[in-house]
Amino acid sequence: MKKLNFETNFTTGGIEDLKVEGDENHFRWVRGTFGVLTGMNYLDKKTLEEGRSALFYKYFNDLSVEVVREKTEIGVKETYLVRNDSKEDVDLSKGEYGVVLTFADGEDIPAVATLRRAYSRAIYSGEDFCVYSSRAGGQSDGVGLVLTEGSLGDYSAVKYTKRGAYEHTVKFPKKVLAPEESFSFSWTLFYYEDVNEFKEVYATLRGKPFSFDESELEKIKENLSKQNLELREVENGFVFYPKLNDKKEKTPKKLKKISQEKVAAFYKDSPSSDPLFSAVLSCPVERSTKED
Repeated sequence: MKKLNFETNFTTGGIEDLKVEGDENHFRWVRGTFGVLTGMNYLDKKTLEEGRSALFYKYFNDLSVEVVREKTEIGVKETYLVRNDSKEDVDLSKGEYGVVLTFADGEDIPAVATLRRAYSRAIYSGEDFCVYSSRAGGQSDGVGLVLTEGSLGDYSAVKYTKRGAYEHTVKFPKKVLAPEESFSFSWTLFYYEDVNEFKEVYATLRGKPFSFDESELEKIKENLSKQNLELREVENGFVFYPKLNDKKEKTPKKLKKISQEKVAAFYKDSPSSDPLFSAVLSCPVERSTKED
């Protein structure tokens, strides 16, 4: 298994670069700062070493979070230790307590998207959480994330940011922390050659086979509708298209778009025809522009 190398941002403490060791194309699997906390907090202190970093965040209500990030035999492990350092209870269901995950997703022209962008889909069910991030060009390899310890709260729908990227946000569990009480959760980022290796690594990390609840597809469709996207079936997979009847914008008179045949071809080039991953995988969406 190929190793992952990461670089930590000195200001935010998040991962600003994640690459596969020996990759001559230098594909960056994350954009921006991956693993940054949400809500009113600041990076209090940090320890950065080769292959390891320890980051200490403070919320303004004296909730503290220690993030330990280190390379392992499988990939990069992140552990979040959340502790209530105040003299009063802290209700984690009230407020913005969570982590932002920024993979290499993003809109772009086809030539750039197929070479430099990835499309990531999260599967969240109970205490199971994983992300399957694959190259937009339809290659079989990618980067996965699997929750290995603890549990999470709500997972937000994927959304566009101003820079055209996606953001996944996972919340801390909905619980009340008494003074000096703490909890932790961990996940591992890893590189995989194909879908089968993704499943194998998942089974190793979780201690059980990878399974997929068909009801998750309905959740994916629901999340897409919130992003003004819709899911359409094509041969060997699904494609995500933007809805054109957005009330905030007028429908363009003419559209420049990637043909459906071209988009479907990304799936045909992929070794996986498994419906489970067809629902999770994604490929470049149509880009609409007005013509004068």
